[in-house]
Amino acid sequence: MVQKTNSHQVELKGDLLMIRDKTGNILRATTVPVWNAIERANETVARILEWEAKAQREIVTQVLKSKK
Repeated sequence: MVQKTNSHQVELKGDLLMIRDKTGNILRATTVPVWNAIERANETVARILEWEAKAQREIVTQVLKSKK
């Protein structure tokens, strides 16, 4: 199972959960219990989306401050 966000990819293979960047480099890999793997993958995607949104808001805030 592979789920993509704007700048990351969460990949689940059996009990191995991997987070990759756009170029395919593994940023983090961990094993998860098989009975909980899909839920953990979905939680990871949600956290990454939240982090990306926060980073985007901070960039916009910095740009707006620099234009003042």
